[in-house]
Amino acid sequence: MKSLTVLYLAALTARHALAEELADCEAYVPEAHRMQHTLVADRGKWKHARFRNMLAGLRTRWAFALSKCAMARSTVGDFIETGVFTGASSIAMMHTLDAAGASERHRLHYACDSFQGLPSTSKEDACKGRAFQGAAVSKDEKAVCVSMGRGAFSASGKQFEANVAQARVDASRMRVVAGWFNETLPPPGLTHIAFLRLDGDLYASTRDALNALYPLVARGGIVYSDDYGSFSGCARAIDE
Repeated sequence: MKSLTVLYLAALTARHALAEELADCEAYVPEAHRMQHTLVADRGKWKHARFRNMLAGLRTRWAFALSKCAMARSTVGDFIETGVFTGASSIAMMHTLDAAGASERHRLHYACDSFQGLPSTSKEDACKGRAFQGAAVSKDEKAVCVSMGRGAFSASGKQFEANVAQARVDASRMRVVAGWFNETLPPPGLTHIAFLRLDGDLYASTRDALNALYPLVARGGIVYSDDYGSFSGCARAIDE
């Protein structure tokens, strides 16, 4: 039986904490860094410095690396991100698919978001500023954790699609899924998942995405949780 594989920023920063079964993915970090640098260095593409900085971040670098790893494993299925925000990680995942050429033309990328921000928080999202695996939650994340409300981290579908267009990736293989996760997942047409990137921040968002999508993760597939080390609600959903 396949087991739930969860990566989070604390583990990615402390290399020794990487799960043994994902050690092969670490080998793709240097190549991911080069791909990321090439994309970000084309300053003419990016109108907004803040978005360009998001593309240059560590979390986005691992979106490149884990996309490469999923393909190298010849894992059956598509890519999907739940919580795309303004598009940095989805662009990384699609850029990696494009760079792989004809051999990966069969894969699609599903970009899922309410495009209305986060849903309302619940008691499971109570943030106590705790740390995970020795990596302290940042001051910014602590502040967000206690102030998050319905509509936080809102980015429109138009903004997301504009950033994807600027990246000049092949949008014909992207499927945008707009709506709350408990109402839209799994999306029509998705039968197997090679790489699932969870970025819903909250307990309900993470739980709903996992309940709907984890049964579709193929053997050898990769599940990444962007917020496990940041928000207690997300961690609780994963741990349960």
